[in-house]
Amino acid sequence: MILIPEKNIVKSSYNSNNYIIACFCAAWCGTCRDYQSKFSEVSENFRNYNFYWIDIEENENLLDDEDIINFPTILIQNKYKTLFYGVINPNINYLTKIIKGIDTMNNYYISTKAPKLWEKLKK
Repeated sequence: MILIPEKNIVKSSYNSNNYIIACFCAAWCGTCRDYQSKFSEVSENFRNYNFYWIDIEENENLLDDEDIINFPTILIQNKYKTLFYGVINPNINYLTKIIKGIDTMNNYYISTKAPKLWEKLKK
């Protein structure tokens, strides 16, 4: 299930192992429209994560000072850190591989200007 920022908050905001997987897109983007149904399908296969579909024009407040210029841009974040942030190929298999690797990425931290989405969505 894809969550919408205005309607859904992080389900387990105090569990550091509960990840947000956010896709930043735009309604006017044809690639985004095609990707959304695939993103939704992936969310059904990984129900232990919070999947968010974030339209960058409707949710500018979630972006901090970050400019999203390419789509889809994916953010994977938990309460403490960002594990992945960047543009990926719209082939949904790329996202699936990244998600399957979350446990191996958990020991790493990337320095990024990614929006602190976890804090904004739990309010």
